[in-house]
Amino acid sequence: MTSILVEQAGSNIASPVVDRESGNIFYVGQGSGEVCVVTEAEDGGGPEATVWGQSRGMPSGVAVDPSGDIYVADLAHCAIVNVSPEQDGEARVVVRVYEERPFKGPNSLVFDAEGTMYFTDSGPMGETGLANPTGSVFCITQGPGGQMLKPLALNCLAHPAGIALNGADGGRSLFVCETMANRLLRFFQQPTGVFHFSVFKQFAGGVGPSCVAVDSRGVIFVGHYDVGSAAGSGGRITVLSPEGNIDVELQVPGPQITGICLSADEQELFVTESTTDAIFRVAVP
Repeated sequence: MTSILVEQAGSNIASPVVDRESGNIFYVGQGSGEVCVVTEAEDGGGPEATVWGQSRGMPSGVAVDPSGDIYVADLAHCAIVNVSPEQDGEARVVVRVYEERPFKGPNSLVFDAEGTMYFTDSGPMGETGLANPTGSVFCITQGPGGQMLKPLALNCLAHPAGIALNGADGGRSLFVCETMANRLLRFFQQPTGVFHFSVFKQFAGGVGPSCVAVDSRGVIFVGHYDVGSAAGSGGRITVLSPEGNIDVELQVPGPQITGICLSADEQELFVTESTTDAIFRVAVP
């Protein structure tokens, strides 16, 4: 079953994420630079969306770290930034270069339970595609000498976008959507701390996967992005078994799915779609 959680919730919205502490849903407005939050209305009228903060750029992804701080992947700043309402709209740049080379534009990010940040660097749509596969995946870990930025895949991907940790193995592996190659990649550690990646699922049709979520069983939910009439009437969410087999496909109104996350109890998906600027609530099959 699909229903609307909130609609007309911003400008070119993307990247919903559930704050496990408060239960609120954060997301970004790429067209307005806003970081927004969905909370229950005080009058009991149901969920409502309000502006929580500003990146003053083009935010593409948002995540909450284990201490509750909000971080944004921003395409315009070409950086990962920290945002809070107390900053009066000024985002604090966390990282924007690797080995003195600026990022193309971070797209999506996620934290594990220890606070390690993983993020994709794609630039805007078209910056890294099949003709120019120079996108990357990075992580920021806490080492003996402080924080350390290291690449998991460097300058070799065609628009890496959504990223998610595998809930079935405690976050030791992760999945990345390589949108312009229309495939889902799996990154794994062997030995611990040394990452390798391979193609987990090759899709056909449409532009490609834009976002991904994984539940505690290892079931994978992949949101696809498409444009124009080629997508038909709705957007597609592919549900994959832990082995990569397609179990079922779900639909939401509008073809441009820009984000997906699981509710705290893993019974629902929250899905952002940019042509309607709505967040949809979809029951997990």
